[in-house]
Amino acid sequence: MPKQTRPQKIGSLGHSIVQEQITRSKFWIARNLNEDFGIDIELEFAPEEVEGKFVKAQIKSHEKVSTNSDFFSEPLPKSFLRYVHECRIPIILIIVSTNESKTWFVWLQKWLFDSGNISNIYDESESKTLSVQVHINSDFVVGLQNEIISIATWENKTQLYIALRDLANLSLHLYNDVLAKLLFDYLETCKSDCISDANYFDTIIEKVIALGSRIWATHEGNETTQLLFKFIREFGNKLNATHISKLIIRGTDCSRTGINALGILYDNFPKHAESLNLVKKFENFSDPRLHFYCTIRERYLGLKSPSWLLNEKNDLTVGKLKVDFSIIDVYDKWITRGDSVILDYVYECE
Repeated sequence: MPKQTRPQKIGSLGHSIVQEQITRSKFWIARNLNEDFGIDIELEFAPEEVEGKFVKAQIKSHEKVSTNSDFFSEPLPKSFLRYVHECRIPIILIIVSTNESKTWFVWLQKWLFDSGNISNIYDESESKTLSVQVHINSDFVVGLQNEIISIATWENKTQLYIALRDLANLSLHLYNDVLAKLLFDYLETCKSDCISDANYFDTIIEKVIALGSRIWATHEGNETTQLLFKFIREFGNKLNATHISKLIIRGTDCSRTGINALGILYDNFPKHAESLNLVKKFENFSDPRLHFYCTIRERYLGLKSPSWLLNEKNDLTVGKLKVDFSIIDVYDKWITRGDSVILDYVYECE
């Protein structure tokens, strides 16, 4: 008969400690969720009767948690944090020290907003995890009596931001440009308004991520794209390699808008783009087309788009990858797709 490993025992004990603490509280019902994505337990706020107000939680258990400073950290997969960011239901992280039966918590959506890590969770080029900071005073049992209640009942500014963001995206989906612009403009009031500030670029990237596929076919998406391209044309030399990763990488995939933005950087600040060492940075990225693109642009550094594509004498082969434009009018495709057109015609040769 199989036996539990030590980490499994610690995890099981930590789960039991959390469940008991929830059960002992006056306001909460605990439900185990063994098959949910990264979610271990669900808390429902029920002071007198069930009200349909939930908080989901992931539990991380350790024999001993070091609390020698104001904060300690817990690494979480970026894929899970993307799920957190896109989830409308509040998700908290609960840390357990099994030796002491001590627990702490952090509201993950709020942490992502406050720490400025939203764009980081979409970039897995260097690390697939991100360390979440937990304050030693964020006692989970105490939180069950106050702060976690406000999270479940949506009585805080973070929930207002999330609700407005979702409504803005819904307005885009329903092609209500007037309402979408009103809401996005309001959300922008909390961000940097200095267009020459590199922090402003992170704000634009977050908006590009929030828009997702809607960036291609909506008024708000077009405006955001133009802001992005305008910033790079004017202040592209302020960007670093991390900015480029945030802009382009979406887990294991590439953003077409990001590729087009990188093309503008190569067009306007070719020496600066080369100095970022992007060819080496993206050499082992899961989508080899990104490394291919950077290699070709730096092979013909100084040639603006689409001239590097149109010259039949240019060598568009990198390792086993090459492009084939023999059956299309590449200029016609570039007009509508920009540099991202290359993603559609790269193939692996023998």
